[in-house]
Amino acid sequence: MKVIMAEYADWNSVFRIGSHHICEDFVKRGFKVLWFQSYWNLLTPFVAWRGFKSLFRLWRLSPQPLEGELTGFSPFTFFPYRNFPLAKSMLFGANALRFTLPPLTWWLERNDWRNVDLLWITSADLITLPQMLHYKTLVYRITDNMTGFSHIPAGFRELEKRILTRADVVLATSQEVANRASRFNNNTYYIANAVDLEPYQGAAPSPLLESISRPRIIYIGSLEYWFDYELIHEVAKLRPDYQFVLVGPAPLRSTSGYAKLKLQSNIHLMGGKPPSQVPGLLKNSEVAVIPFRLTELTHDVSPLKLYEYFAAGLPVVSTPLREVKASEAPVIFAGYALEFARGLDEALAKGKDRQESLDFAAENTWEARLRKIEAIMCGVGLPGFSEQARRESMV
Repeated sequence: MKVIMAEYADWNSVFRIGSHHICEDFVKRGFKVLWFQSYWNLLTPFVAWRGFKSLFRLWRLSPQPLEGELTGFSPFTFFPYRNFPLAKSMLFGANALRFTLPPLTWWLERNDWRNVDLLWITSADLITLPQMLHYKTLVYRITDNMTGFSHIPAGFRELEKRILTRADVVLATSQEVANRASRFNNNTYYIANAVDLEPYQGAAPSPLLESISRPRIIYIGSLEYWFDYELIHEVAKLRPDYQFVLVGPAPLRSTSGYAKLKLQSNIHLMGGKPPSQVPGLLKNSEVAVIPFRLTELTHDVSPLKLYEYFAAGLPVVSTPLREVKASEAPVIFAGYALEFARGLDEALAKGKDRQESLDFAAENTWEARLRKIEAIMCGVGLPGFSEQARRESMV
């Protein structure tokens, strides 16, 4: 079976997201998969240098072998759909994939990707891809409230409505997003993010943190504008004996809030680390945090880190995000600095490896999520998926 996965994430990203787990499952089934990554343009090297290097490599070596039956590609476009004057018009949104180098339809035909069994779209940049090829089944997977991102134009909602009505299946990682999508597509399913337990079972504490005193309060993930810099800065001042370990790449555009973090002696900016190091870093910490600003974007997110934190047995303190609350996870919620500091005190008093944390992780594994996806795919008649999985999902 041939599958195109239209994705925003780099296959070799320091962040291991749901699409990686789903793609690995497809490859294990023997499917031939193309990781079709978001397009790039003339501005990309100036606004996103880290991402540009990967995109350029996929374009130059296209299709680039990634592993096994998995290859990658990223097109160059002359009409990027972005939240800038002119570029945010629907004209750009509808034609970004029609004016590419090389021409996209020519590339798909030349590399035998014009006809596929499954077209799987996650990237907002690529929701016009169905017009460029022939497919048997279209799946649209929504991982975020996309208009909450600063680079996504408001008109994206109209483009999204078109693909929602066209898709055979819609998957959403948050309940609120699933509810909105279901207004346009009755075949919408809520499937939250999850965790792969195996790397956490028996993981050794990372030596990278040995020079940092305890207790260690850890965050792993993006440090972009949805991260509440002011909150963590204030909490670090309120608890000077606590060490705040922030693991993730610096934001693309540095802000005064991020700059202040560097000045606080008990805040340690570790930079991005490969996914293989995450279990060890968590195992060598006492408490994990999700200090996101409360916005339309963050309220609808299903944080992967939530499940990873619990898989490592850590107590978790988070700002009161709607989707995290809906997960019924054993999280301590705190909305302002003093409350957050007291939440850390409470988490430290509880200690690590509590059964409720480990149980929550065990109930939310990628193995279980993939079984649900298999049942859905089988339900729409795709080959390569087990009928048994569909019957079990109905029990």
